[in-house]
Amino acid sequence: MNEESSPGPQGPLAASLRLFADLDAPGQARVFVRDFCSASGFRAEFVDTAVLLVNELVKNAVVHAGAGPTVEIRRGEAGLHFAVYDESPILPSQRLPNLEAETGRGLILLDRLANRWGVAAHGGGKCIWFELFVVG
Repeated sequence: MNEESSPGPQGPLAASLRLFADLDAPGQARVFVRDFCSASGFRAEFVDTAVLLVNELVKNAVVHAGAGPTVEIRRGEAGLHFAVYDESPILPSQRLPNLEAETGRGLILLDRLANRWGVAAHGGGKCIWFELFVVG
């Protein structure tokens, strides 16, 4: 289910992965992101941040949309662009979870770790995207 464009000088230019709506989806997304980033030669901290953020978005899509999300990655001049599409039209809202809460931190993590991020309606669902820039 992984479709990659032809590799460039620093690994693949783009890739996408369609996931099923099950508890294995976040783990599959983590492997997909780690493989793409590693093939492109990104540093470990960059890869870890990308994996964490995509994991959060995929987990939320499975839990809240109830349908399998699609993860897309594209390489750009400044770094990587990640997008997670799901079939729920309900846009996420940021909230401050209490200290004991096990959920509710996905958008806070995006705000703190991504260089840019956003949410857009897409078809009958939505897309949550973020960008990580290469520094140094």
